[in-house]
Amino acid sequence: MPNTFDNILIGLVVLTWLMWRQLQARRADRPPVILLVISALGAAALGAAIAKTTPTSAAILLLIASFAVADGFGVARGYTMRIWCTGGTLWRGVNPALPRGFAFRPTNNSTFS
Repeated sequence: MPNTFDNILIGLVVLTWLMWRQLQARRADRPPVILLVISALGAAALGAAIAKTTPTSAAILLLIASFAVADGFGVARGYTMRIWCTGGTLWRGVNPALPRGFAFRPTNNSTFS
C-alpha cells in the first residue's frame, strides 16, 4: 500500500495531466477511454472503501453532494465547449472564456458551432 506522500504525488501528476489535456483540441468522434478508466478506478476504490468500513449517513450525503456538484460542472462544461468542423472532422476544444493565445487556436477555415 503506497504511503500518503505517494498518493498525493500521484494525484497531483494525474490532475496536472488532465488539466493539460483539457486545453488541447481533440476529435469529437473518439470514445472517452480515459474517462472510463478513471471512473472504473474510482468505482473500485469506492467499493474497496465500503467493503472495509460501514459508511455513515454523513459520508453518504457528502458523496451524493459531490456527485451533484460534479454533474453541475460537467453540464456547465458541456454548454461552454467549442465544437467546430475542419475538413469534415468534428473537433472539440477549450472553453471560449480562456484568453486567446492561451490554448489551441483554430485555423481561419474552421466552422464553429
